Amino acid sequence: MNTRSILYGSPDSISNARNPQGTAPDPPTLAARVQGWRSDRELTQEELARQAGVDRSTIQRLESANWEVKFSTVSRIAHALGVSMVTLLDRPG
Repeated sequence: MNTRSILYGSPDSISNARNPQGTAPDPPTLAARVQGWRSDRELTQEELARQAGVDRSTIQRLESANWEVKFSTVSRIAHALGVSMVTLLDRPG
């Protein structure tokens, strides 16, 4: 996993947006991975949000791929999806 390409801003946040060099991140984005895992488990955004203990708008903004999210929030979402943080954040290739 190339953390340099997904981490920027505050030390406890990850981003779906552009990296500091202004180039688009390599696919799949965190947004696509969350949406894919959620779809695989046939969960609505509302159901995932409830299981993760976050607002539905948090899931909606995360899946929109243009929002910074705290590690603690990603951890809660990963737990609700039944996957590890490594699985959720890892970028193949």
